Amino acid sequence: MCRVPAQLQELSTIESRLERRLRFVAILSRRLSERGECPIVVGGHAVEIHSLGEYTTGDIDLLVSSKEPAIELLESWGFQSQGRIWWHPRLDLVVDLIAEPLAGSRERTLTLEIEGDELLVIGLEDLIVDRLNGCVHWQVEADCQWVRLLLRQHSAELDEEYLYRCCAEAGTEEKLTDIRQQIQDAQDD
Repeated sequence: MCRVPAQLQELSTIESRLERRLRFVAILSRRLSERGECPIVVGGHAVEIHSLGEYTTGDIDLLVSSKEPAIELLESWGFQSQGRIWWHPRLDLVVDLIAEPLAGSRERTLTLEIEGDELLVIGLEDLIVDRLNGCVHWQVEADCQWVRLLLRQHSAELDEEYLYRCCAEAGTEEKLTDIRQQIQDAQDD
């Protein structure tokens, strides 16, 4: 039977699901960095972080350059797998390991410090582009809604030039403009 390190066992005492997951990713990131990995939170968990918990997701999407170090670590901590999904029943944690490449810029990742450990999160503009891709190319209306939320919450922080350039490359610039107009119209009412 695998033994869960004390740091991880303490996670079960953290009531806030988001806080517990952030602490877990920070611990995992530190341990993976010791093995030469630099994981990045992407996907729904990145939306959850950037939306300050307004969006919630069931798993932690973690981008890694090589899955093996993460798999070895998760197995040693008692996680079980089903495909690329890893879960720990006692800790109520689910991790989706995703192979690189990063859809965005490593230089624009957000670094969060959690109790002395750091974790990286896909940059806000790159996350918006990712969700716009889902909105436009796969017609996922929920992705359109999360783009609206992120734009409303973070409009003053965005690198507009970078965001529009990436959207133009992805074929989502028109939708970004439409959503921005919808936000403006709602504020004018």
